[in-house]
Parts: sequence; structure tokens; C-alpha cells
Amino acid sequence: MGCSKLRTELVPGIPAARGNARSACSLVRVVTVACMGAVAMLLLGCRMDMHIQPKYLPYEPTDFFGDGRSERGRERYNIYCTPCHDYSGTGRGMIVQRGFPQPPSYHIQRLRDAPAGHFFEVMTNGFGAMYSYAARVEPADRWRIAAYIRVLQLSRNATIQDVPEADRQKLTQQSAGQASGQSMGQSQ
Repeated sequence: MGCSKLRTELVPGIPAARGNARSACSLVRVVTVACMGAVAMLLLGCRMDMHIQPKYLPYEPTDFFGDGRSERGRERYNIYCTPCHDYSGTGRGMIVQRGFPQPPSYHIQRLRDAPAGHFFEVMTNGFGAMYSYAARVEPADRWRIAAYIRVLQLSRNATIQDVPEADRQKLTQQSAGQASGQSMGQSQ
């Protein structure tokens, strides 16, 4: 409607001007559509959950693991990760027992050396046969799961020297008590 008015008002009665008006009108339409498309891509290009992501650089060192949040990480890990990775992180979960491809164990050297951000990134974007958990697990919980994976890795490869001295004495006392209880049960 606007373009037909443009055609008649430019130079009435001159056919050559009408052709120029048509090309000007089509140029206006192309520019308008391109601008609207660019605005739509800008507005729709970012999902809402991208705005609430923590602003961590995934390969930076962090003190996140020392603040006691790994309990929630264990809960989330048990819910979302154990079907494939099992409770100890060896990659022999129930889904694998039913024929699904086995994921790597968290205890192999390559994954023990990987930064915590690697696990966060894999949970966010998926990797191999694993699909993305970004829509299922909140970013803070993905970091907690990464912390719990570190706990699993450290516990599997821990030695008595890794335990603080005060806790080491408690462990020694507990193991001595269990050993004496077992020997008393055997003598009866």
C-alpha cells in the first residue's frame, strides 16, 4: 500500500519514473526485511538460560571444592549420572549393562588430569554419545557435580598420607576397633 502511493506521487504520468519507484520500493522492502531479520536473530539468538550462567572461565583454578557443596553434587550425580557412570564413576551403570555404549571411567589418567571445567563443559554441551544436560541441570548444580566427580577421583586414588593427621588417627582407631570386633566374632 505504501509503495503504490510512492509510485503515483513521485512523478505522475511518466512511465520511466514508475519503474524507478518500483525498484526503490523493492529496495525499501529488502532493507526492512533484512533489518527485521537481524533484530530477530539478536533477540532470539540467546536462550534465557544463557543469561543466568555463572561467569566462570572453565579452565581457571577455583576454590569451589573446599566449601562443602559436594553433598548436593553427590545427590545430583546420583540422579543424573549413575545410570551410565555408576555410583563409583567406573562407567558401568545400568544403561551400559543393558547394551548402551560404555562411557570412560572417571579414574583413567586422562580424566584425572582434566580440569573441572571439562566436566562442566561436557555436561553443558554433551560429548560422544552423551547428550547435553544444560536443560536438565542448573549451572550451579553442574559445577557441584564436577566437584563430586573430583571427590570420586580423589577417593579412588587416595592413600593414608592424603588424610589429615587428626582424621588419620580416627581412622586408625576405627580400623583397630573393627579388627578386634572381627577377631572376637571369629573366636566365638
